[in-house]
Amino acid sequence: MFNQVNITKIDTCAAKENIASWKLMEKLEFIKTKNIRQIKYTLLSSLTDCYCYVMTKEEFTKKKKQH
Repeated sequence: MFNQVNITKIDTCAAKENIASWKLMEKLEFIKTKNIRQIKYTLLSSLTDCYCYVMTKEEFTKKKKQH
């Protein structure tokens, strides 16, 4: 996304209960913020807490050079 669409930051989140999703964010080296958002998913009847993650183009480029 950083190279093809020329964005500078990706913000994302994953439901606390969805361990596979937030583990993937961490494996991809997104940075977990201290924020927890409540989101209403289509298939759920109530709001659910979600961990928030961020990755900037600068961080991505730096990590890419290290690997």
